[in-house]
Amino acid sequence: MSTSPKWMLLILVVLTQAACDEAAEQAHLGLPLHVVTLDLPNGRAGEPYRAALVADGGKLPYSWHVRRGGLPAGLSLDDYTGAISGTPNSPVAGVITLQVLDSSLPVQSAALDVSLWIFDADAKRSRADRRDLSAAASRMREQHYFPAPGDVLPN
Repeated sequence: MSTSPKWMLLILVVLTQAACDEAAEQAHLGLPLHVVTLDLPNGRAGEPYRAALVADGGKLPYSWHVRRGGLPAGLSLDDYTGAISGTPNSPVAGVITLQVLDSSLPVQSAALDVSLWIFDADAKRSRADRRDLSAAASRMREQHYFPAPGDVLPN
């Protein structure tokens, strides 16, 4: 029984792809785990919110966690994909610490402090307001202010 050239080519392509996938995984493993996402988008209370957390290095799959602080009521973190989604119930501002763990042994972890601003749905923000809020976020990070779930942004 002879093997046709088409089948031999297909087998060669599959084996080559498997070798490339394994090489890519090995190259990825050599990198230390780190969070790529630097900040989160602002949101508005009562409106759908979505943000993606991204990491690199370590060994896939990753698991994501809120290490300090908390997401506003109505938002949740998908620990497998790193997606933050939902509809926030009320205005809130604060800094939260997000942590990612890889699946290597020993486990690598990386964390990042990020500001999360959920504005009142009716609020109009000028450029000056955004600058003031950005400065406030920096001060909150410096002072390690981590809101509890449900903390409300003062008016």
